[in-house]
Amino acid sequence: MTLETALLFVVVVAGATWVGGSIACTVLGTRIARSGDTGALGRYAAEYVQVAPGLFGGTGFLTLVAAIWLVAVSDGLDFVPWVIIALVLWFASLVLAATAVGFSWTRIAIALGHTLGNDGGARTPSVDSATAPELVKRALRLSWIDIALRVVVVLLVVWQPA
Repeated sequence: MTLETALLFVVVVAGATWVGGSIACTVLGTRIARSGDTGALGRYAAEYVQVAPGLFGGTGFLTLVAAIWLVAVSDGLDFVPWVIIALVLWFASLVLAATAVGFSWTRIAIALGHTLGNDGGARTPSVDSATAPELVKRALRLSWIDIALRVVVVLLVVWQPA
């Protein structure tokens, strides 16, 4: 197996997890939010903020590094405009997800009475629980914007405009 093949494998597998996992989590979050079960939504948000940084941050960063390395060592690829745009959008998605999306889901979990960290227990919902529906709308909107960025990255990588 060549270095190029190994890097391509990492880009595809980590990239699929980065994009597909984000879509799956956002669809689940949307369905749970629509159900009206605030307990389930709070538990989901608390789990999301525990899992997402390692899963999506890790695979997103791994894919970004592997993609840059792949372009650098590949004879058929170069840092042409579409590659640079894809890499910039990839980085923008990582930053958006790590900040705005992550903080939004954290605020939902806390507003619905779920502490974050090692104890993982529920507590009495905070005074801010009345604002939870607005927080959910914001978190889902930001999540879908992040997914749109990721889809554009995938389209650029697959389509490879000249």
